Amino acid sequence: MDELKHQVVGYDVVGITESWGSSEISDAELHIPGFQMFRVDRSTRGGGVILYVSQSIYRCCTAGPFR
Repeated sequence: MDELKHQVVGYDVVGITESWGSSEISDAELHIPGFQMFRVDRSTRGGGVILYVSQSIYRCCTAGPFR
């Protein structure tokens, strides 16, 4: 996660496939400061996706008329 946190600098949207997330991994463990996280874990081995959206875009889209 530390390497990913450094690599997302300068991006507004980052998608991760095959995240292998599960209920055993908390949102806090996958959190990246400055990003809103959306995740969908698979109930079987493998799969899963995580979408990180920068807080600046997230705030803009959720506070505007499109809400």
